[in-house]
Amino acid sequence: MGSAVREDRGGEGEELGSEQAWLPRSKVLVLAHNPVFGSQRTPLQLSVSLDNGKTWMCGCEVVRGTGEYSYPSIVPWPSSSDLSPEGISVVFTYRRLSIGFLSVSALPALAT
Repeated sequence: MGSAVREDRGGEGEELGSEQAWLPRSKVLVLAHNPVFGSQRTPLQLSVSLDNGKTWMCGCEVVRGTGEYSYPSIVPWPSSSDLSPEGISVVFTYRRLSIGFLSVSALPALAT
């Protein structure tokens, strides 16, 4: 799949969780993550790689604000025909009170 290198050798703070999914038809790797170090768990964003995880683009925020948006889980879903795009569904901790959910398609467009 992909790779990531931490410059701080593990650093301080707890692991907030991230997850990736491969979309084989569009050849896109999608990462759901918190783009910060430490204990901050906002925003939650999607990043897209077209080169199998060597570089990441977009960083499209899907939720931000006061509270915690973390521990995402991604489920990729296939296209139903040549005319419909593949996509992902993401569930995540929403402010430690409930579960957030979103679905996204046309992910290659995020990388442009």
